[in-house]
Amino acid sequence: MAAGTTVRTEELAAELRLVLARWTRRLRALESGELTPTQMSVLATVESRGPVSAGMLAELERMRPPSLTPVLRHLESHGLVRRVSEEGDARVAVLTPTADGRAALRRVRTQRAAFLVRLLRRRSSDELAALAAAVAVLTDMLEED
Repeated sequence: MAAGTTVRTEELAAELRLVLARWTRRLRALESGELTPTQMSVLATVESRGPVSAGMLAELERMRPPSLTPVLRHLESHGLVRRVSEEGDARVAVLTPTADGRAALRRVRTQRAAFLVRLLRRRSSDELAALAAAVAVLTDMLEED
């Protein structure tokens, strides 16, 4: 959009959606083949919110429990998460990440961060300031939802 142009909310929303989708695809393409994007997201949520029940995890990931079951089965069978009985009620199990699960997340996060740092180093100080301001606005918008 040219400077001085009135920003139309609908146009900005369409451009933002497209750019965010392209960035998401680009960052996901950096991942190793060991986990799908859904498996990676679930593992990251278990790490950040764990210990967490499967029901709560489904809510956090906005998934239906039947859709989450095979994802959890894969993560458990590969030793990336484990189910632990909750103290006081053996019927209730919560999920926690394993050391291997945390290591897998670290590898992918390190790879993504290095990619972004390479790109950011090519930007001017004005562009970096604009990006920092945009990140702050996007973060605020996420917290409103």
